[in-house]
Amino acid sequence: MKDDTLKIVRTRQYQKLDGAMLKWIAMITMVIDHLGAVVLFRLLKDGSIPAASRDVWQGIYDGLRMVGRTAFPIFCFFIVEGFFHTRCVWRYMLRLGVFALISEVPFDLAVSALLGEDWRNLTGYMWENQNVMVTLLLGLFAIRGMDGLRKRLHEAEISLRTGVVLTGAGWAVIGAVAVWVGALCRADYGGYGVLCILVMYLCYPERELMALLGYGALFRADPGSLTGFLFLLLYNGERGKQPKYLFYGFYPLHLAVLFGVSVVLAYFL
Repeated sequence: MKDDTLKIVRTRQYQKLDGAMLKWIAMITMVIDHLGAVVLFRLLKDGSIPAASRDVWQGIYDGLRMVGRTAFPIFCFFIVEGFFHTRCVWRYMLRLGVFALISEVPFDLAVSALLGEDWRNLTGYMWENQNVMVTLLLGLFAIRGMDGLRKRLHEAEISLRTGVVLTGAGWAVIGAVAVWVGALCRADYGGYGVLCILVMYLCYPERELMALLGYGALFRADPGSLTGFLFLLLYNGERGKQPKYLFYGFYPLHLAVLFGVSVVLAYFL
């Protein structure tokens, strides 16, 4: 996507991480988080872990979940970064939407223990929570709408003051609807996750501001996510070598694998 609002951000000496490195950090910390949420939580909940060592494993669970807080801010950042650099935003949204659908069943199975549901009784989608790709898709839809509105008003023959007022009002409506839908459909991180993406878009490309205000938007839902925002300050603006569909396929696959591991361990322990 070519856009006249893109700006060059000066790369500082300490910014050594390219996009591929950041995405690997996000995926690794996501797996660590889900090892706790999917595998260890089920073992703790089912009583598979002996009472004598339960406190130790509970501490390990808490540690895994804390490390996992790093991932989501990085994924939010790359939704915004991807929006400004993709050749076709509609294909970008379609890709996210397809994998959001593919990921929903593995996600429902993986989080069934967290939500107090017996996976053996699941007959369809669980509406108690939707996977993180739904959150990312809602954020992408919203920033596409906000950007489209800005362009249309910029091209319209209206005064600068009127344009600013209409843009602000339109952005507020689009943002409020997107956040409301995120909360209503119980997307992962809820409306706060969508709001984080919108705030990052409004602050783009100033990474320090994106990190600061993005963390402020997400704080109530995930106060432990600060590490993920700090990693954004180390980004050097380069894409790096990365398979195009790696994250998309990795997300549902790792959820399915971890769910299988959790069931097998719960059965044999």
